[in-house]
Amino acid sequence: MMPLLDPLLNVLVPILQERHSESLAEALTTLIGVAEMHPKMFKDAFSQLVQFAVSVIKEKSLDDGARQAALELLVTFAEGAPAQCRKDPQYSIATVEQSLSLMCDHEDDSDTLEVWRNTDDVFYAVSKLIIVGF
Repeated sequence: MMPLLDPLLNVLVPILQERHSESLAEALTTLIGVAEMHPKMFKDAFSQLVQFAVSVIKEKSLDDGARQAALELLVTFAEGAPAQCRKDPQYSIATVEQSLSLMCDHEDDSDTLEVWRNTDDVFYAVSKLIIVGF
């Protein structure tokens, strides 16, 4: 599968450039599955994949699903190949910064905040607290 990896990863950039959130989320979810089973397969492309995932997370015009899938991919590598992550000088800083960045994203829509404030659904309220970062 190693020879197929570069062409597969090269597909991600055009999807990001065209802002196809659903396609990007699906592609990243598929990569997560591969990374869970064979994280060291990405060793040669790891630094570029980290940079790509960070660029997806930073792109606020994308749906949350794609941005969260990119963060999930980074976390998957931390779980499956921690030594590989430690060797990359940007991985730890980028992952922590982007995790915090996603936690601080919230909707400024007053109707959405009002629903959150008045909900009886504890799980909904707590999940929003975690996402918002309060």
